[in-house]
Amino acid sequence: APVLGRREYDMRTRPVLEDDDEEENTPPKTKGGVAGTIDGYFDVNIGWKDVEWVQKQTKLPIIIKGIQTVEDCVLATKYPGVKGILISNHGGRQSDYAPAPIDVLYELRQTHPEVFDKVEVYVDGGFRRGTDIVKAVCLGAKAVGLGRPFLYANAAYGERGVSKTIEILREEIVNCMQQIGLTSLSQAKPEMVKYMERTIEPPKASDYAQE
Repeated sequence: APVLGRREYDMRTRPVLEDDDEEENTPPKTKGGVAGTIDGYFDVNIGWKDVEWVQKQTKLPIIIKGIQTVEDCVLATKYPGVKGILISNHGGRQSDYAPAPIDVLYELRQTHPEVFDKVEVYVDGGFRRGTDIVKAVCLGAKAVGLGRPFLYANAAYGERGVSKTIEILREEIVNCMQQIGLTSLSQAKPEMVKYMERTIEPPKASDYAQE
């Protein structure tokens, strides 16, 4: 992301130092709370020209994280050094109404399937269940990133919670594979995913009419 989003929960739960002289119940002076500590690492001028520069500095494969549109997925394949892309909306906390990564992944599969042959495609953001992982793999994702399930598990139960989360995800993945007839994830294919429109129609005046 070029700039830090307004993470309001983060702003409200910012850490308070012992010598903090701000009065209780007053708005914090820092705009980003805990995340504000890394605000200095954001660069509003970063762009595709920087990919060209990185290509000149290394022979290592380049993976671009934070892609949120199909157009940028396609554009990334134009750079020889780019070997992978990570579709991500940064946890959904940067821009309100940003598309879910799974939706971008589905759109990419439907409109530009050739991208999957040119670069490895990874995805993260909003994945909570093993079934979510299977859907992404069916659509062509090489790997799926999960953050909050492990953060919550670690915060509540430490290492034991993380291990339990892995166990739950594994059980969900295996069960989903059994339900759809997969004996290996290599057998997953896009045809196994059915997209359901989630558009909610606005209420009509007649909906509020008294009987």
